[in-house]
Amino acid sequence: MFLSEVVCTDPVQSPEQRDGWLTPFRFGLFLVALLTLAFFDLISGGRSLWYSDFSAMGLPVVHHHRASVWAGELPLWNPYSNCGAPFLAQWGTMVLYPFSLFYVLFPLPWSLNFFSIGHLLLGGMGMFYLVRAWTGRPLAAGIAGVAFVFNGISMSCLVWPNYVVALTWTPWLARWLRAAWLQGGRPILYSILAAACQLLAGAPELTLLTWFALGTLWLSDVVAGETTWVRSGARVLSVVGVAALLCAAQLIPFGELLAQSHRMGAFRPKEWAIPSTGWANLVLPVFRYGPPSDQIPQLQVGQGFLISYYLGLGPLLLSVLALLRPQRLAVVGLWILSVLCLLLAMGDHFVLHPAVGRWIPAIYTAQFPVKFTLILAFSLPFLAGLGAAQLLDTFRLRVMVVWGVLLVGALMVIAAWGAESADGLQQYPWIWSNAWARLACFLVVVVGLARLSSPDSKPYGVVVCVLVGMAVMFDGTSHNQTLIPRMNASAFSPGLWAQQNTNASVRLGQARAFLSPQAEQSLVSRTVQGVENRIFSRHLALWSHFNLLEGIPKVNGSSALPMRGQKEIERQIYRFRNPELQGVLDFLGVTWFTPGVDPTHWEPRPGAHGWLQVGAHPKFDEKTNLLQRVFSKSFNSAREVWLSSEYSQGFTGRNGSGRIVEQQVGIHRLEATLEMAADGVLTVAQSYSPHWRAWVNGVEVPLVSANGAFQAVPVPRGLSRVEIRYVDSGFQLGLALSLLTALGLTWALLRWPTRRRGEVVLTAEPFDDPAVSDLPKAA
Repeated sequence: MFLSEVVCTDPVQSPEQRDGWLTPFRFGLFLVALLTLAFFDLISGGRSLWYSDFSAMGLPVVHHHRASVWAGELPLWNPYSNCGAPFLAQWGTMVLYPFSLFYVLFPLPWSLNFFSIGHLLLGGMGMFYLVRAWTGRPLAAGIAGVAFVFNGISMSCLVWPNYVVALTWTPWLARWLRAAWLQGGRPILYSILAAACQLLAGAPELTLLTWFALGTLWLSDVVAGETTWVRSGARVLSVVGVAALLCAAQLIPFGELLAQSHRMGAFRPKEWAIPSTGWANLVLPVFRYGPPSDQIPQLQVGQGFLISYYLGLGPLLLSVLALLRPQRLAVVGLWILSVLCLLLAMGDHFVLHPAVGRWIPAIYTAQFPVKFTLILAFSLPFLAGLGAAQLLDTFRLRVMVVWGVLLVGALMVIAAWGAESADGLQQYPWIWSNAWARLACFLVVVVGLARLSSPDSKPYGVVVCVLVGMAVMFDGTSHNQTLIPRMNASAFSPGLWAQQNTNASVRLGQARAFLSPQAEQSLVSRTVQGVENRIFSRHLALWSHFNLLEGIPKVNGSSALPMRGQKEIERQIYRFRNPELQGVLDFLGVTWFTPGVDPTHWEPRPGAHGWLQVGAHPKFDEKTNLLQRVFSKSFNSAREVWLSSEYSQGFTGRNGSGRIVEQQVGIHRLEATLEMAADGVLTVAQSYSPHWRAWVNGVEVPLVSANGAFQAVPVPRGLSRVEIRYVDSGFQLGLALSLLTALGLTWALLRWPTRRRGEVVLTAEPFDDPAVSDLPKAA
């Protein structure tokens, strides 16, 4: 198996001298033990993650995905949120990610928690293989693997399963892509598979940052003369191109949705950048953090996306020592990239992010500048592994002492700085206790590695290795009092809303729920004792994507990429507190709403129509004026439907009244039998998308945008059968490309020759360029 290849690169040193006892299997067992120790309550199913998007988006999205598959459908469309929105095309839904089958088959929320933790294990193993390939030192690889799993960024990403997945595949991609550009052969195929898995995770910002890191490594090899830029560049481009073709079924719909979404154009978010002093949190993780509560974790002031981006003092020191290794260009390049990303993460607090944004506006699609720190979860543990190998190969006491003293001094200075408020009073008393704990972990790592580098370390080597690994794990999980918030899973149980509102019926195609602006504001701002009660109240309020757990359609939602028209409708309703909502709510079919400030108290709302209506007379205006027309006091959706002037030729004179004889509404299909007194218009209170198409009596007819963001279809006089289907031609094209590419890769994997049994690859100078030491020769 290619994952278990161990090839000796040094004809002088024995496997025992090269830490040969630390096999991948043994390291995997150790990592499993550490993960079990850290997450036993999640693995056993007694508790669940909950913070941020895990409860509001991640788990409900997975629930909808799972329910759709069990119903025999591939979820291309989500009719329950945002008055309807593309589902598979959204980033982060992971519908096509192959390992998502795990949480589709097994019960939630346990399966999603286990899925995320299992990917941490996979990522730690990937970092182990990567560093072992570069250094030939399994012990250094083990330290890098533990540091990759147990750090503030990796722990924070647990609440975003798609980010954990994308982060997991980064070391695997780096491990095989360098082999691909240096030597070609089967590593090209392995790189394609790893790149495809990362793409299907749906974390575009992290994917782009990964390729910047890989580009840095490739450029360093080209400059160092390890490879020619033409041949290696062609191999890298082939990996990118084939991986994109393999993921075309995901990428084409995503690209189309991104072009239609609110994140294009003048989208300029500025929220959640790390402060200008944020660099200090790499040394002292709670610097300028607020106090925790039972509802809100201990967060950095001004930034709540990542609970922590602390990577450990021990790994930080080792990453500096990596500068002493022969592969200096690669190390310097990764350090430069890491520093640039840290500066970009400061957003408007530093000049770099606004300057780049002026030249590359696409940078704003990442939304939160702090996301630039995500790549540090790969680069610094990797550099730490290189530094650990350098320390084990050539122990330099003076260098260790100098850098160790500098880091400890910085820790003490930052602790004193952070503990004192402007008036000199102790404001953050936990800072000093945390600083001493970080120092203790740092000393265990440094002293342990110093011991392992000595010639007589063999009698105690395993024990010392275990202590060093546990110190890195403890440092990565204990530096924040609420780094991995968890709770009892009962508040996520589907059916809670129906149990409380026994007389309510909010069925697809007939009605919608509406969380009023006043109730939503109250929900976000009010204090609820206990995290379980907080999640329970948000569940009953159908807040964010909680409606997906109940299968209840509602007006707003938390789709990552809602389409521009529907987003503008939401802004009119919620941001501007428009009082003229009755006509819009009638049109949208809002039959249940929260009238007061209590978000869990739902009342019936009379006067609403079903999603499908006939009899409205078409009226025309410029596209920019349609929202004003719809939100006017006089708007009556039963009598009028507002269309853009460009549709006047096809809809003028269609003023016929009629009735809906029969209708059936599903996720991807709407069918209705209409009886019209004259030519008229069928309006559908569902978000407009160019992928919705209409047929009347078997003949395709235009389906156009109506009332600013919804749907309208021309229908003839008499009895007609109307069918409206979601036909994603981009997905169909992408699926065909993906299947053809998958067949080609399968053929190549079966036919491409592997390395001959027993063949050993030696390097001219041990450890000078060991990255190719365990790579199979090209065919």
